[in-house]
Amino acid sequence: MSLDWSFFSSPARRRRRRLRWTGAALAAVLAGAATVWLAGLGWGVDESRTESRLESWRRLLILPGRSADPGGPRPSGPRRLVGRLDPPPKQGLEKAELAAIIGSRNLSPTEARLFSAEGPDGQPLFVRTTLDPELQALACRLVEDSKALKTALVVLDPRDGRVLALAGASAGQADGNAALEGSFPAASLFKIVTAAAAVEKADFTADSAVSYDGGKHTLFKGNVFKEPNQGRHQATLRESFAESINVVFGKLGTFAVTPEELVDLAERFRFNEDIDFEMPVAASTFELGLAGSEEDSADHEGLGTPAEQEAFHLAELASGFNRVTRVSPVHGALMASAVAMDGELFEPTIVSEVFDRDNNVLYRSRPQSLGQIVAPETAHELAALMRAAVSEGTGRKRFADAAVHPLLSRLELGGKSGTINDEDGARVDWFVAYAKPSQDGETAGPLALAAVVVHDGRTATVSQEMVRRAALAWYGPRLSEPKSGARSGATAARGKEAQATRPGRRS
Repeated sequence: MSLDWSFFSSPARRRRRRLRWTGAALAAVLAGAATVWLAGLGWGVDESRTESRLESWRRLLILPGRSADPGGPRPSGPRRLVGRLDPPPKQGLEKAELAAIIGSRNLSPTEARLFSAEGPDGQPLFVRTTLDPELQALACRLVEDSKALKTALVVLDPRDGRVLALAGASAGQADGNAALEGSFPAASLFKIVTAAAAVEKADFTADSAVSYDGGKHTLFKGNVFKEPNQGRHQATLRESFAESINVVFGKLGTFAVTPEELVDLAERFRFNEDIDFEMPVAASTFELGLAGSEEDSADHEGLGTPAEQEAFHLAELASGFNRVTRVSPVHGALMASAVAMDGELFEPTIVSEVFDRDNNVLYRSRPQSLGQIVAPETAHELAALMRAAVSEGTGRKRFADAAVHPLLSRLELGGKSGTINDEDGARVDWFVAYAKPSQDGETAGPLALAAVVVHDGRTATVSQEMVRRAALAWYGPRLSEPKSGARSGATAARGKEAQATRPGRRS
């Protein structure tokens, strides 16, 4: 059987082939002209997609018998098209330089995404932040409405150190940001460090017990110098941390760990270390000994020999019962962050990128791990202690509904409070915390939070309430709907409370 090949080469088919080639050539010319015109306007062009389209047109234009690559090998990679495309980042600024440029300003809600600052050469720079606008608006409102002498709130993502909200104010001061100040007495926040030292250096667990005499929130020499197994009362490390029992932690500092071990853990938690940040943060301080503090030396004169005075001061440091150890709200959030991240700590960052008016990128932040500051097992024990502080300790009143609350019941919450009077008699009220979804499958990540309120009894809020409202505002729109049956009153309550914490609403 033979085929009639004249059918395939008929004049009509040849005309159709010529028309197809002509149309393809015309389309290629028009596409190239449009590409040049768009590039001239400065529009962003996806080079890889454009190159793919041009290659497709080349293939259509290949005539029978001609090579698919008549010009020889083509250069690999996408071509650079003419136009005002984004230049590569030059990373011309360091964090320390940015701290000097940005200063300790308070970032308003309108500056939460982008604000301008004057560069070293007097030219404007544009700073894109890591802040969440809604959360920053809430933080600013909570700080402003507190009516306290000093107030600050810091919220960050422990996974990479991104600051999501940072606000601070001092009564009578228009400038400055209290969230960056390192002058706040650490109080019982330092029990986090002492507990870590007891776990890592003395093999304590949350269930290890210590005997003690005296009240929970006092500290006397006669009670501190008794052996750990002496005393009419007994409490586990979990109970002592949750209820902030000073004498137990004083005994830990006196008998369980050495001064050198306590200093080691304090420095691992970044005390006495500069915090590399795009805003100027004062370093938190922890010092052994009474030297250099005339007031403290006078306070300890009636406590026996110099050696006994030093030993008792060590108990004060370990329990946080002193005004010598100082910490900033940013640092407080970092301490909770390390617990949430199984002992790993990330450098904080509040700036995503900085660029000039020619779109030259001068700075772009990248997650920077500071390493494993405590072992994962230590962090797990600390998390157990902090959870107990919320559920059965000093945070139990403010979080009494955590087990049944439509939002809080789906979070793992851990925290540590701290209260002490400062040198002027004002009350310093601390709360640092971490939060993370307790159910598998949630895309929302963990949070680390720190709030401090310094007041003379006349304040509209407390630190625990600020942390609670910030956590609810963040997780309200981010947690998935409960998988249980019908939408219940719990779901409605969840939406109601989340709405109440958003800017413009009061709860």
